[in-house]
Amino acid sequence: MTMNLKKIATRLLMAGLLAGLLPNILPAQQEAHYSQYMFNGLFLNPAYAGSRGQASMSAIARSQWTSFPGAPRSQAFSIHAPSADLRHGFGAVVSNDVVGPLSTTGMSIQYAYRIPVGPDQFLSLGLQGMFDYYRTDFATLNLENPTDESFAGLDVRRWLPNAGTGIYFQGLKAYAGLSMPRLIRNRLDPLRKDNGAKQSRHAFLTGGLLLDLSDAVKFRPSALLKYSGGDSPQLDLNASFLFREKLWLGASWRTEDAVVLMAEFWPVSQLRLGYAYDINTSALRTFNGGSHELMLSFDFAFKKGKVISPRYF
Repeated sequence: MTMNLKKIATRLLMAGLLAGLLPNILPAQQEAHYSQYMFNGLFLNPAYAGSRGQASMSAIARSQWTSFPGAPRSQAFSIHAPSADLRHGFGAVVSNDVVGPLSTTGMSIQYAYRIPVGPDQFLSLGLQGMFDYYRTDFATLNLENPTDESFAGLDVRRWLPNAGTGIYFQGLKAYAGLSMPRLIRNRLDPLRKDNGAKQSRHAFLTGGLLLDLSDAVKFRPSALLKYSGGDSPQLDLNASFLFREKLWLGASWRTEDAVVLMAEFWPVSQLRLGYAYDINTSALRTFNGGSHELMLSFDFAFKKGKVISPRYF
């Protein structure tokens, strides 16, 4: 019975791909969707560039809905740094997202103008430019009918230019940001006039606090609100605890989607290793074994005494 249900779910996914409705079925996959968003601000907001006060790089890999045929897989690498006077931030992100026969490889550069508004507080205005290489490969599908003409001539290869913007406030114990990484709604397949599939404009609102519970324990609540136009907003609420500046343990709740368990370990103050596991709460929970996400981040402290370490946002 479970296998039959999985076949039905797979056929529904392929039907959505064929009809050009995937951006409406899976809107979150048009933008990088990571459970550890609170540790990777540059993936969502160009204004985050340079906010760690030193050069920083991060790599993350996500395998979503394991055991589900054609499930989304995502990888991203980012690097960013401030100018010597901390008034400017510069960054770059390379990402790759695959779902079924669709894949997108993105390359972007970020710039942030950072305005001091108080002791160790900055208000940043960010811009980014990017190119996405969008492609489909329906020949990789294992069709019951290999000669099905419905899938003939559908493959697309497109470079999609875009631009985004954001604003970000950062203090020692609080942060907040609002961003729209893609402003242009590029048509994904301009040759099929009956296909209305376009890149969506996603808006992200983020925020978090750091509270000292004791000398050894810190508490950090955070939230991410995502909106992609015609769909209902999705809220991601997280509560994490930091123990002795070494170990983060936390959990998130994502509306109509999942509960997330996560951990991050700091072997040294500059190096962070993270893992998150999503437990689906939607109807898809019948068809998959959850989602796994791995993260590695490193800060380059070239000049001691110039920045506060560790950074919590």
